Amino acid sequence: DWTWLNGRSTIHDGGSVTQPAARYGASFWIDSSDNLWLFGGYGVGQNLSLQGQLNDLWKFDGLDWSLESGSTESRQSGTYTALGSVGVPGSRRGATSWIDASGNLWMFGGQGYDGPGVSGELNDLWKYDVGGSTWIWIGGSSNADRSGSYGNNGLNYPGGRHYATSWLDSNGDVWLFGGTGFDDSGTDGYLNDLWKFSGGYWSWVKGSSMVDSLGAYGTLGESASGNVPSARYVPNAWIDDSNQLWLFGGYGYDPAGSGIEGALNDLWTFDGTDWTWMGGTTNLDSQGAYGTQ
Repeated sequence: DWTWLNGRSTIHDGGSVTQPAARYGASFWIDSSDNLWLFGGYGVGQNLSLQGQLNDLWKFDGLDWSLESGSTESRQSGTYTALGSVGVPGSRRGATSWIDASGNLWMFGGQGYDGPGVSGELNDLWKYDVGGSTWIWIGGSSNADRSGSYGNNGLNYPGGRHYATSWLDSNGDVWLFGGTGFDDSGTDGYLNDLWKFSGGYWSWVKGSSMVDSLGAYGTLGESASGNVPSARYVPNAWIDDSNQLWLFGGYGYDPAGSGIEGALNDLWTFDGTDWTWMGGTTNLDSQGAYGTQ
């Protein structure tokens, strides 16, 4: 059974200083004390006439919400001083998030507002120091719509994007896949690039440096170096006890190359070296097969 725990039952609610406003596309974390942390998304803010992306950070302790950082109004520009210094992320939705072993909150990219207040695809990396109650700008650009850097010169960096997916493995390394954003040439579209963030640096591991790749499915259940999921955004992801990455579905172009967009139901796993197509179809908008409940 479901239990209604908190929040109002009305739509487009502007929230208050003790209640987040209605929103979608927010980022979230669960800490070691089972507190829920929530950042941004697209909503109304307390000024109900101004809808847009938000940059408020909230904590829910199981009973009450508390506002930890950011504004209760939408469309806030980011505050960038210098890399490694305290700042505040701009309003955004669809950012990728994870939490480290020390309980600090991490966030990458999203669609929102950069330092000059321009709205676009972001590739900035932020850490929220829970102990110090401060955001720190770790990497990426203070300007929106930046291209990815896919070379092998140690300066690799994902381009601006939102609705990518991520995994955190047992080594504390972060893996990032896809989303919708900018490729190596500065073209905007769906991505299927796989990145690893380890030791403070990004490395490009798999996938195309160009948008709208059709991928390569290979043979069901068999790994191969050439296998790769097609470009997409908002897929679901998780990691198993063997540090294998799992990826399901999302929204993108037909892998057959028809140029049509739709929902995907393919299931993939990545073992650290190769992708394997594990289940589902290569077709868009496939019907489910439910059997008996």
